[in-house]
Amino acid sequence: MTIIDELQNRSKTPSDSVKIELKLYNLADDLEKKARNHLKRITNVLPEFDIHDERHSEKVVFNIEKLLADNLQKLSTYELFLLQLSSFFHDCAMAPSDWELNVLKFTEGTDKFKVNEKSICHDLKEPFKISSAKQIVKENRTSFYGTFDSDVKNWLFSPNNEEDLINYLTSMLIEYQNYRNGFAEQLRKVSNKEDFEILNTFIRTDYIRATHHIRIETYVNNLESIFGNSFEQPAWGKKLAKDLSLVCRSHGEDISYLESFNTSAQYYGSESTNLQLVAMLLRLGDIIHFSFDRAPLELRTSRLFQSEFSFLQWALKNNGANYSIENGKISFRAYCETPEIYFKLHNYLDW
Repeated sequence: MTIIDELQNRSKTPSDSVKIELKLYNLADDLEKKARNHLKRITNVLPEFDIHDERHSEKVVFNIEKLLADNLQKLSTYELFLLQLSSFFHDCAMAPSDWELNVLKFTEGTDKFKVNEKSICHDLKEPFKISSAKQIVKENRTSFYGTFDSDVKNWLFSPNNEEDLINYLTSMLIEYQNYRNGFAEQLRKVSNKEDFEILNTFIRTDYIRATHHIRIETYVNNLESIFGNSFEQPAWGKKLAKDLSLVCRSHGEDISYLESFNTSAQYYGSESTNLQLVAMLLRLGDIIHFSFDRAPLELRTSRLFQSEFSFLQWALKNNGANYSIENGKISFRAYCETPEIYFKLHNYLDW
């Protein structure tokens, strides 16, 4: 039995007059389809990354189902709903919108090296104050995103209004400037434009990777109107969207982040939700998927890697890494030709 099949079965025999099970199944089915399309963008934004598209999300769900086994049917409908959608949403922020990327590129560059003609080259300088950053976003919004009422407004994870978008991009600009200053020593040592471009791409990619779990919280919170409109009482949907955003964020946080999660969250009806359990299952389902199918050799050998981190991730998985989950036991297998690969694989498994 799969999670989505169990949700569908419960939707056919709703337990109350509001038919909450049917509403949850319809919402999960609709948003999963949208997330699948969005995940296709990750390869375009982060071409050196191993597979993070819908195939990864499918494996995350599969892993969770294998871990739960017969206990799957004991979960509440809300828990099943959150597990299905968090599996497809948790990596969506690895594919930021073009306007987010435009804001990032706007600040990149030093007084010596410039890779983007529109850039203000703010590296190695103090990050903007909020008021200054907001003014800059407003003055350049046409080049950043055009008009809000265009496709920007219709993007799945877009804020509800332009003011919220401006505030979000303002925070992102300042955050990225701070992040880049963490590479100040490397930036100062660069002696030619080619090396700067390589380092510049690495920093931007690393920022997107390192912060995607934080941005996905914002992305999912922006869905609160969709959630709210799916229920007779919008407050139920908004609370559910907030909890889903926290679960999605948790996959990239330290384990202590889960300690404050409600183990008996309530929405509509008598069923409750153990958010700690949902978050833990997402983390396990995600991290267990460390296998060769995420880094096909045919794709790896056709690429020239600039990121040592990305190359190593592909190389580790290409050592035949695969796994199985049987009767609660998680087993990994790999053929390691060098001690370095062997110990790096064990470092990963220590997680």
